Amino acid sequence: MVRFFTKTIGSFEGHLDFENFFSLTNYSLDTVGNADFPTISTLPKNIYWNVKKSRPKDPPDCYLSKAFVQTENLFDFGPLLIGKQVANRNTNEMKKINSTTFRISNQGKFKANLSFALLSQVTDNHV
Repeated sequence: MVRFFTKTIGSFEGHLDFENFFSLTNYSLDTVGNADFPTISTLPKNIYWNVKKSRPKDPPDCYLSKAFVQTENLFDFGPLLIGKQVANRNTNEMKKINSTTFRISNQGKFKANLSFALLSQVTDNHV
C-alpha cells in the first residue's frame, strides 16, 4: 500500500522505481491514487426524520415541532420553553422532549471521522 497526501481532489498517477538489496535488478511500479474530501448527504429527507413541504397556515398546526420545512429551508425545533419549568430541564423526560436525532450519511468515497458542534459554541481558534 502506498499512501500520499494532497490538498486537491482528483486522480493522480505516479511511477515508483526501486531496487532490491539482494539483486541488481531495478523494479518499476506504476501507481494510481484517488483523492476526495468527505461528503455528507444534504438531502432533507436523508437528514431529518420529519419533513414538511410547507408550514400550515393556521394555528395550532403552524406551530411545528422537530420538523424541517422545505419552503423555508429551515429546521423548526418547536416551542422549547412553553409550559416548562426551569427546575425540570435536566430530567430525562425533559431531555427527551427537547432533543432530536439527525441522520448524517457519508456519501464520500472514503471513510470519514466527523465532529459536530453548535455554531454558538465554536471559537475562532477551532475554525
